[in-house]
Amino acid sequence: MKKVLIIDDSPFMTQMFSLRLNSTGVEPLIAGDGETGIKIAKLEEPNCILLDISMPKMDGWEVLIKLKADEKTKNIPVLILTNSKGTAEEIQKGKDLGAAEYLMKVGQKVDDIINVVKKYL
Repeated sequence: MKKVLIIDDSPFMTQMFSLRLNSTGVEPLIAGDGETGIKIAKLEEPNCILLDISMPKMDGWEVLIKLKADEKTKNIPVLILTNSKGTAEEIQKGKDLGAAEYLMKVGQKVDDIINVVKKYL
């Protein structure tokens, strides 16, 4: 079974995406902060990671840098899923740091985001 790690401090978002992924036959893994997300990524080696940017303790940028610097996790596609500004600079920063996609939570249907995730499974 394919696994997707959701790293997001919003219980609402993690539950919503977990339920939707589960209904499509994908096993969701959940981390409520960046530190936990990195640990789970190394342990479980998911097929894809959905990563929020604005989180306490360790923001998504730092998580992305650490994931891409680690031999065990560097090839896992990371999809940024955020409510951040989504400016051209932020999108470029995500790509420069190794993100496969930069997706906005607002203004997109959950199914559209799930379809993007499926491209990386």
